Amino acid sequence: METSYSSLGLFALLGLGFVFGLKHATEVDHVIAVSAIVSEHRNVLRSALVGGLWGAGHTASLVPGDPVLDVKDADVALTGIYQGRQRMTLTYPIINRSRLVLWLVTGSEKAGMLARLQASDVSIPAGRVRSDHAVVLADRAAVGLVDKTSKTEVA
Repeated sequence: METSYSSLGLFALLGLGFVFGLKHATEVDHVIAVSAIVSEHRNVLRSALVGGLWGAGHTASLVPGDPVLDVKDADVALTGIYQGRQRMTLTYPIINRSRLVLWLVTGSEKAGMLARLQASDVSIPAGRVRSDHAVVLADRAAVGLVDKTSKTEVA
Protein backbone atom coordinates (compact mmCIF):
# COMPACT_ATOMS: atom_id res chain seq x y z
CA MET A 1 0.00 0.00 0.00
CA GLU A 2 1.39 3.38 -1.01
CA THR A 3 1.18 6.25 1.46
CA SER A 4 0.61 9.83 0.27
CA TYR A 5 1.65 12.73 2.46
CA SER A 6 0.31 15.40 0.11
CA SER A 7 -2.87 15.90 2.19
CA LEU A 8 -0.94 16.77 5.36
CA GLY A 9 -0.73 20.40 6.36
CA LEU A 10 2.62 22.19 6.16
CA PHE A 11 3.26 22.13 9.91
CA ALA A 12 2.26 18.47 10.25
CA LEU A 13 4.61 17.59 7.41
CA LEU A 14 7.45 19.63 8.94
CA GLY A 15 6.84 18.00 12.32
CA LEU A 16 6.87 14.53 10.79
CA GLY A 17 10.09 15.38 8.96
CA PHE A 18 11.61 16.70 12.19
CA VAL A 19 10.84 13.47 14.06
CA PHE A 20 12.26 11.31 11.26
CA GLY A 21 15.25 13.65 11.06
CA LEU A 22 16.03 13.37 14.76
CA LYS A 23 15.92 9.59 14.61
CA HIS A 24 18.10 9.57 11.51
CA ALA A 25 20.57 12.14 12.89
CA THR A 26 21.34 10.05 15.96
CA GLU A 27 22.34 6.97 14.00
CA VAL A 28 25.99 5.99 14.44
CA ASP A 29 27.13 6.82 10.88
CA HIS A 30 25.75 10.35 11.18
CA VAL A 31 27.26 10.98 14.60
CA ILE A 32 30.65 9.90 13.19
CA ALA A 33 30.22 12.11 10.11
CA VAL A 34 29.29 15.18 12.16
CA SER A 35 32.21 14.52 14.52
CA ALA A 36 34.55 14.37 11.54
CA ILE A 37 33.15 17.64 10.13
CA VAL A 38 33.59 19.43 13.45
CA SER A 39 37.12 18.10 13.98
CA GLU A 40 38.16 18.99 10.41
CA HIS A 41 36.80 22.54 10.59
CA ARG A 42 37.79 23.94 13.95
CA ASN A 43 35.76 27.11 13.33
CA VAL A 44 32.22 26.75 14.71
CA LEU A 45 30.59 28.79 11.91
CA ARG A 46 32.41 26.88 9.18
CA SER A 47 31.48 23.57 10.82
CA ALA A 48 27.83 24.67 10.97
CA LEU A 49 27.87 25.69 7.29
CA VAL A 50 29.49 22.46 6.10
CA GLY A 51 27.27 20.35 8.38
CA GLY A 52 24.15 22.21 7.25
CA LEU A 53 24.95 21.71 3.58
CA TRP A 54 25.78 18.05 4.21
CA GLY A 55 22.51 17.54 6.10
CA ALA A 56 20.46 19.40 3.49
CA GLY A 57 21.45 16.75 0.97
CA HIS A 58 19.08 14.38 2.70
CA THR A 59 16.02 16.28 1.49
CA ALA A 60 16.07 14.50 -1.87
CA SER A 61 16.98 10.82 -1.97
CA LEU A 62 17.06 10.21 -5.70
CA VAL A 63 18.33 6.63 -5.94
CA PRO A 64 18.61 4.99 -9.39
CA GLY A 65 15.84 2.46 -10.02
CA ASP A 66 13.71 3.52 -7.04
CA PRO A 67 9.97 3.66 -7.86
CA VAL A 68 9.75 7.06 -6.11
CA LEU A 69 11.47 8.55 -9.18
CA ASP A 70 8.24 8.03 -11.10
CA VAL A 71 5.94 9.77 -8.58
CA LYS A 72 4.16 12.65 -10.32
CA ASP A 73 1.18 13.29 -8.03
CA ALA A 74 2.89 14.00 -4.69
CA ASP A 75 5.57 16.40 -3.50
CA VAL A 76 6.82 14.05 -0.78
CA ALA A 77 6.94 10.26 -0.87
CA LEU A 78 8.58 7.26 0.76
CA THR A 79 11.44 5.60 -1.08
CA GLY A 80 12.03 1.91 -1.39
CA ILE A 81 14.55 0.31 0.95
CA TYR A 82 18.07 1.60 0.19
CA GLN A 83 21.12 0.60 2.22
CA GLY A 84 18.78 -0.98 4.77
CA ARG A 85 16.65 2.16 5.23
CA GLN A 86 13.48 3.64 3.85
CA ARG A 87 13.58 7.41 3.44
CA MET A 88 11.12 10.22 2.99
CA THR A 89 12.09 12.36 0.02
CA LEU A 90 11.04 15.33 -2.02
CA THR A 91 9.92 14.25 -5.49
CA TYR A 92 10.60 15.72 -8.94
CA PRO A 93 7.41 17.81 -9.08
CA ILE A 94 8.36 19.96 -6.08
CA ILE A 95 12.08 19.95 -6.86
CA ASN A 96 11.38 21.21 -10.36
CA ARG A 97 9.03 23.92 -9.03
CA SER A 98 11.63 25.27 -6.62
CA ARG A 99 13.32 28.61 -7.20
CA LEU A 100 16.79 27.16 -6.70
CA VAL A 101 18.37 23.72 -6.56
CA LEU A 102 21.78 23.44 -4.93
CA TRP A 103 23.97 20.48 -5.80
CA LEU A 104 26.95 19.90 -3.48
CA VAL A 105 29.43 17.54 -5.15
CA THR A 106 32.63 16.43 -3.45
CA GLY A 107 35.32 13.87 -4.14
CA SER A 108 36.92 12.38 -7.22
CA GLU A 109 34.49 9.43 -7.12
CA LYS A 110 31.72 11.89 -8.07
CA ALA A 111 33.55 13.38 -11.08
CA GLY A 112 31.82 11.10 -13.58
CA MET A 113 28.36 11.85 -12.17
CA LEU A 114 29.06 15.60 -12.17
CA ALA A 115 29.99 15.41 -15.85
CA ARG A 116 26.75 13.50 -16.56
CA LEU A 117 24.72 16.02 -14.51
CA GLN A 118 26.16 18.91 -16.50
CA ALA A 119 25.37 17.06 -19.72
CA SER A 120 21.72 16.74 -18.56
CA ASP A 121 21.95 12.94 -18.79
CA VAL A 122 18.37 11.85 -17.99
CA SER A 123 19.53 8.27 -17.38
CA ILE A 124 20.72 9.40 -13.93
CA PRO A 125 18.21 10.71 -11.36
CA ALA A 126 19.91 14.12 -11.04
CA GLY A 127 19.66 14.58 -14.81
CA ARG A 128 15.87 14.77 -14.54
CA VAL A 129 16.03 17.91 -12.39
CA ARG A 130 15.62 21.17 -14.30
CA SER A 131 19.06 22.68 -14.80
CA ASP A 132 17.91 26.25 -15.50
CA HIS A 133 17.56 26.96 -11.77
CA ALA A 134 20.40 24.83 -10.44
CA VAL A 135 23.70 25.83 -8.89
CA VAL A 136 26.50 23.32 -8.54
CA LEU A 137 29.11 23.67 -5.81
CA ALA A 138 31.93 21.20 -6.44
CA ASP A 139 35.42 20.73 -5.12
CA ARG A 140 38.46 20.42 -7.42
CA ALA A 141 38.47 16.63 -7.20
CA ALA A 142 34.86 16.36 -8.42
CA VAL A 143 35.45 18.81 -11.27
CA GLY A 144 38.20 16.55 -12.69
CA LEU A 145 36.19 15.13 -15.63
CA VAL A 146 33.87 18.05 -16.37
CA ASP A 147 33.82 19.27 -19.96
CA LYS A 148 36.17 22.24 -20.10
CA THR A 149 33.68 24.18 -22.28
CA SER A 150 30.98 24.07 -19.59
CA LYS A 151 30.11 27.02 -17.34
CA THR A 152 31.83 25.35 -14.39
CA GLU A 153 34.12 27.64 -12.44
CA VAL A 154 36.70 26.25 -10.09
CA ALA A 155 37.58 28.35 -7.06
